[in-house]
This record gives sequence, C-alpha cells and structure tokens, in this order.
Amino acid sequence: MQVDLQRLRSVIRGTGWAKFLAIMYYIAAVGYILGCVTIPFGIITIILGMKLWSAADNLDRLKYSDDPTALYAALDDLGSYFVWSGILVVIGIILTIISVIAFVLYFATYMPSLYDLYSL
Repeated sequence: MQVDLQRLRSVIRGTGWAKFLAIMYYIAAVGYILGCVTIPFGIITIILGMKLWSAADNLDRLKYSDDPTALYAALDDLGSYFVWSGILVVIGIILTIISVIAFVLYFATYMPSLYDLYSL
C-alpha cells in the first residue's frame, strides 16, 4: 500500500508539537509523583507522554521512509493515547464529584454550629 504523504503533511508537520507535549507530560508526571495521593495520575501521565512520543517518532519515520507500517504504528499509538487520556479524564470527573459531595456534606454538618456561634 502506498502512503500519500501530501495528504498526511499537516499531521506529520505536528510531530514537533507532539514531542513538546510529551515532554510537558513528563514534567507534569514528576509533579504528580511527588504527591503520595497523585501517584496514579503520574503513572498515567507518563504513559500518555510515551504514547505521544512514540506516535511522533513513527510519523517522522513515515516522513523519511514512506513505510505504511509506520503509519499503522503511529495510529495505534494515538489510539492508545486517547484511551489513556479518556481514563485520566474519567478518573478526574469521579474525583471531582466525590470532592463536591464531601464539600457539601462537610458544610451541611458544620454550618449550623457556625450559625449559632455568630448569631448574637
């Protein structure tokens, strides 16, 4: 199968930005790993960076070799990247909902005592 590089030019041109984002993911992962509670976020963030870097490498390889297997490998890496990204978003949504519920319950419990304290 022949790959039409003209149609993929805009995707291949973005490999530099993909590698930049991968480096930003690695830096963010260090911040996550420094916190005990956020270590799972750090691990997922490292995986995201690795998948994005690998996809960019495969697209660079496609640019120079016209090898269709490089395109398939890049698409596979991007697919994994989006799956892990979705997992991270779902975890974030769940933790946000739990935090809001905990916040509401905390203030629902202690607000009457604060009202009594300040009502003179």
